[in-house]
Amino acid sequence: LDSVSKISIGTLSLMKLISAVLVFLVCLLVITIVLKIVDHVQTRSKLDNTVKGFIRSGIKVTMWLIAIIVVASKLGIETSSLVALVGVAGLALSLSLQGLLSNIFSGFTILTSKPFTAGDYVELDGVSGAVNKVELLYTTIVTLDNKIIYVPNSQVTGAKIINYTREKLRRLDLVFNASYDAPTEDVKAALMD
Repeated sequence: LDSVSKISIGTLSLMKLISAVLVFLVCLLVITIVLKIVDHVQTRSKLDNTVKGFIRSGIKVTMWLIAIIVVASKLGIETSSLVALVGVAGLALSLSLQGLLSNIFSGFTILTSKPFTAGDYVELDGVSGAVNKVELLYTTIVTLDNKIIYVPNSQVTGAKIINYTREKLRRLDLVFNASYDAPTEDVKAALMD
């Protein structure tokens, strides 16, 4: 074992290489187990397959980046610049996905606060119609002339929401014109009729 530990190529010893391979195998095992758990949880969820794939690939890429950094550290490679590079890439990715993430969290806000449900007639962000469904990124509205409008969830939570269906009774303001020459009693009787 002493003679094996003395074998080296430059600054890389055989023991460092063996420990790095062992760490890599452990990382591979952990990644496999975590991805199986994620797959199991996602089969029970009602998320769309596209979203499931996006979440799985995001977790997989993150875990591989962590594994690469750990193995590089075990080999004696300076990882601070690698960690900084991953941090900058993560910041760039989060900035590019800002709108998407905003819509996703707004979708969760709508689903938890429930300002409307499917079938309610609402007005939101200048669009009026019956709510068809609330999805992860969009709220689907069906207008009176049977158009389907997809409103991004971030606009729904940021706009004024008018729900016409929530209350059983609704006040309706109507304007009637009457001649100034008409007798007041006749106008009242006509309105009451």
